[in-house]
Amino acid sequence: SGVLFDASSSHGSLLAHVGNGDTIIGGSASDTISVNNASAGAHGTSFNATLYGGSGAPNLFEFLNGQGGHYTIADFGSAAGNTVGLSASQMNNLQNVLDAETVSGGNTTIRLNDKTEITFLNDTHLAHNNFHAIK
Repeated sequence: SGVLFDASSSHGSLLAHVGNGDTIIGGSASDTISVNNASAGAHGTSFNATLYGGSGAPNLFEFLNGQGGHYTIADFGSAAGNTVGLSASQMNNLQNVLDAETVSGGNTTIRLNDKTEITFLNDTHLAHNNFHAIK
């Protein structure tokens, strides 16, 4: 089982690194939630976490060292300017990823070329400008 980390009542910035089964809830300041899923390979696609950036300032959801897994961003549309950071190689394939997105029940799921799946709850309007390259 994972960890529940709830910073929803915080006004400070949160930098959180996500583990398998975690639920991370950001606060009202700009938060960075990093999924360094290098260990996900051991769990395969069963590696998962639920992420909330929180309302208020824009948040960054980073996906590093892609090894698969399934992640849910529960409130991507709640703060203007929220973005997803991907590796340069993932960004090179982004248009193909967006073209193959699945929209169902008001949610959008994308599948990166490393088998990482990201579901954006209550969001059906993902665009290229929601993503940027991270180092």
